[in-house]
Amino acid sequence: MPAGKYGLTIPFTLNVVADGWISSFNFTITTEPQTITVGGMLTTDTVWTNDRIYIVVNDLGVASGVTLTIQPGTVVKFHPDKRLLVWGVLIADGTPAQPIRFTSNTASPAPGDWDRIFFEGSSIDASFDGAGNYVGGSILRYAIIEYGNTIYLDDAAPFISHNTFTQMGSSEGICGGSNDDATAQPVIADNTLVGTGIVLYWNVGRFALVRNTVRGARINVGRQGSIIGNFVSNVPPDFFGQQGTGIDGSGQLDLIGNRVINSGEGIVVNTNGLISRNLVANNSRNGLRILGSPTVVSNTILSNGGAAFTVDGRAFPSIPHHNNLIANQGQYALRNDTVNNVSAADNWWGTTDVVAIEAAIYDGFDQVGKGIVSYSPYLSGPEPSAPAYVHSISLTPASPVGIQSVIFDIVFSRAMDPSINPTVTFGATSPYTSYAVLDNAQWLNSTQWRAIYDITSLVPRGTYTMSISSAKGTDGMEIPTDARFGFTVDYASEITDQTPPNPPSVTATGKPGDASFVQATWLATDPDSAITGYRYAIGSAAGTADIVNWTTTTATSMSRSGLGFVAGRQYWFAVQAKNAGGLWSSSGYRAFVAGQQSQVLIYLPLIMK
Repeated sequence: MPAGKYGLTIPFTLNVVADGWISSFNFTITTEPQTITVGGMLTTDTVWTNDRIYIVVNDLGVASGVTLTIQPGTVVKFHPDKRLLVWGVLIADGTPAQPIRFTSNTASPAPGDWDRIFFEGSSIDASFDGAGNYVGGSILRYAIIEYGNTIYLDDAAPFISHNTFTQMGSSEGICGGSNDDATAQPVIADNTLVGTGIVLYWNVGRFALVRNTVRGARINVGRQGSIIGNFVSNVPPDFFGQQGTGIDGSGQLDLIGNRVINSGEGIVVNTNGLISRNLVANNSRNGLRILGSPTVVSNTILSNGGAAFTVDGRAFPSIPHHNNLIANQGQYALRNDTVNNVSAADNWWGTTDVVAIEAAIYDGFDQVGKGIVSYSPYLSGPEPSAPAYVHSISLTPASPVGIQSVIFDIVFSRAMDPSINPTVTFGATSPYTSYAVLDNAQWLNSTQWRAIYDITSLVPRGTYTMSISSAKGTDGMEIPTDARFGFTVDYASEITDQTPPNPPSVTATGKPGDASFVQATWLATDPDSAITGYRYAIGSAAGTADIVNWTTTTATSMSRSGLGFVAGRQYWFAVQAKNAGGLWSSSGYRAFVAGQQSQVLIYLPLIMK
């Protein structure tokens, strides 16, 4: 039946003609309802179309050897506590424009209203071609999963990709455990999980967690797997009231290119795998805590509430090298809590001062019985293969600054993406976003960014903290929000003017016989403080500065030639005035025609008799 034809009441009139008599009968026919209830075991291949709404009123099973296909845009609603159990094949493959929606059938849904989608061991695992593209088997892609508990894998390996999990009733939005099937190697990629996480323990085989975003929950994994390019943030407190760990795992794990911020501990793993190119920052406790014997290389760990890098537990024969290990104030860059000696050569400690490096290391020199950390040779600057962070900030003029234009130069630890400007703000209190540094923002080179801010009387005297965020390295990883740098504003206390001057009055004229020439004069007043300077610009239209960019001066007149005006065309001369409070007026304008003398208006005082 065509879409939009379900649940309709259609009137009919039946006319019966016999032997000259006519009788009419009126009646209605109701089409099949748009909603359809489902439950029990599917024993034949079935397709759910997007012109229907499917209500799961009892547990629904997909039998072994059977395929359930759900079209893009289809809505599936579950009665409380009901499940979809897959022993055969589930093809739920939506699109970005038409996601499939798995939701509650309750009028006012709450997290966890329905139970789960359960992939049993006999379900057909996803398969991929040589380029890694999905070609068959169970798939859950481009779906919205809301108000349920979990997607559970039991010795199963569906392809779970580009889904959004929200309002879930469990902290384990994607879950699986005790896998004993070496062929079950699930790929979980590019999903967004809000308030729920990923918990996966795999005894044999391998899993891959790739580019998932987990906000307000953790990734907790074990045994065999790769954790690549995930973003984990804002893990809430656990049962003991301690903010939870971003990534927690054990076994043969590789952690590569993950970003873990704003949680309790960033990453805690007992592994012998590779830990590389991770960014661990702004966590309330330790950054990276290692048990086992992994290879630790090219990570950036900074601004954590505890130690940046902690060696804990068993022997540690592997050497951490070429990492950026930056200690938060009052904390350690590397803490050795074992009895074993640790070689940590070729790392960047945020300084080349040997005394400062040794103060940033906790080992047997700090507590008897702990192993010694050897750190030499050390890097002379940030490790460029590790994720980017803000290496340094300088102000011109240097702090303290007064009422003046201040140049902010920010140097990053590695080459950056020049198409993305950082967000640079400052303020007296967290989150330090009261004032935005925007003027003349530009990348001077691959690692240095510059912008200007005019400190005025609207910025009270005091100490300010900067916040730098949003920039990305050429590896595509976004820097952590950095609030380690600050400066002081100080100026004469008698400056109280917090209003801008009046717009200047302006005269401007061209010159007959020289289309490239312009001459202008201007004057401005301020009833509250002195005028301390001006800036002018020339544009091909009012409000533009495409001919001459803003140019500062203390003069009240100028003349310039050789500007390349077109004879007979009108241009606009704009002037702004600055007062003692550093505040700029709005623009005063005067139009002139290139190569022509402008009419000069003379205003005489009005004399009343």
